[in-house]
Amino acid sequence: MSLDWTQRVSSYLDELITATESIDLVLDEIQIATRNVQTDKINTFTQQLSVLIDDLAELVNKREALLLNEDAPEHGATLTDKLYSTHNIDDARIAKRCQKVSSAVEMTHTRAVSLFVCHYHLTSLSNDIVRLLSMLPHASIDYKINALQLAVVYVLILAVLLIWWHKITPSVKIKKLKPRLARAKQIQ
Repeated sequence: MSLDWTQRVSSYLDELITATESIDLVLDEIQIATRNVQTDKINTFTQQLSVLIDDLAELVNKREALLLNEDAPEHGATLTDKLYSTHNIDDARIAKRCQKVSSAVEMTHTRAVSLFVCHYHLTSLSNDIVRLLSMLPHASIDYKINALQLAVVYVLILAVLLIWWHKITPSVKIKKLKPRLARAKQIQ
């Protein structure tokens, strides 16, 4: 017995939820590995994320097939629109579910982009710190900094990074950071 179009859409939503939850779990693992500076785990989880993103791309193709399917409702450009166009209560429930899943996918996308940006800045910051600590000249800027000034710069850079990280992950306790910043300013 073959499934009708709405049942196939419902099945597709189940698959999409599973894929999104899997990606969220890997993002959580990457975030934890980042906090614990476990680069080997980050690489492993990044490879897993790549596979899951490929699976998600296949689901996008499946959605396109559902939209173009001959037994799909004629009106509407999205699954939600097509489901609402039938004026059937069961289809409307599935349409609401589409909206919830869409919000979950959007949140996962935002988390992934935030994590990517964080890793980009961590890499850049790491390179800058190594360059500063090794006292290598960069371009035409002369880095004649004594050890105390360098330590203050290092602490301030870490403070800015923690504040920025807090905007992405609320678990960082900024209140604990304020006394350290005050001490760093006193040293300066």
